[in-house]
Order: sequence, then C-alpha cells, then structure tokens
Amino acid sequence: MQNIETLAKGQRAASQVVDYKQLPDSELIKIVRETANDEAFLEIKSRHEKGYYYSVHKYARVMKSLNVDLDEILDNVNIILFDAILRHDAEKSKFNSFVTNLGRYYCLNVIRRYKKTSDHVNCFISSSDVS
Repeated sequence: MQNIETLAKGQRAASQVVDYKQLPDSELIKIVRETANDEAFLEIKSRHEKGYYYSVHKYARVMKSLNVDLDEILDNVNIILFDAILRHDAEKSKFNSFVTNLGRYYCLNVIRRYKKTSDHVNCFISSSDVS
C-alpha cells in the first residue's frame, strides 16, 4: 500500500514499479483522481470501455436514423470515462454499471437534442450530458 501512495504523490523511485493490471478499480480511480496518471487511466479504460460501447450500440439504430455521426459518439469514450472516474461513488454503484449508465444517458441526451433542433452542430458534448 505504501508503494501505491508514494507513486500517487508523484514521488517515483527508480526501484518502484506499479503493475496497474494488478490493482483493483478503486485504487486506479484514486490514482487517476489524485494524479491524472495516464497508465492508470488506460487500465481503467481497457477494463470498462466495453460498457460505454454497449450503451452506444444499443442506441445506434436510432441515432443513425437521425443522421448522428456515430464515430464522434464513439470517440467520446475518454470524456465519459474520465467523468465517471471523477463522479463515481463506490457506495452507490459498481463502476462498470456507472460507466454504462453514463453512456446510456449521453446517447439519450444526444437523441433528444437531435430531435429538438435542426442545428446539429453543437449536439454532441455539453456539460449537461455528463452531469
């Protein structure tokens, strides 16, 4: 535990190496929140991006019928995951469920916005989508 805390504070020693694949999600989330560590984020992404893609796939047919650029929606995986890391409360839900739900709400907000407006330029990411 001491090695993780030392690394989380940015005090890397040459002899200390962290294997992020061995850490639980809660530790990875803590490291990313405190230090914005790229390796920890990439490990979380590799574990949980499927939940986001599952949500997008579920609404892909509806979004395609509205001429939504699905590539842009899929490219927002890092934004959604980072938002999930910042907002997740382990006492309320599992992280994977939280990511999947954020992806779902994001897709539903894009669909709702596309139905309401003819100006589709600013329909993708806004602070209300990830809040």
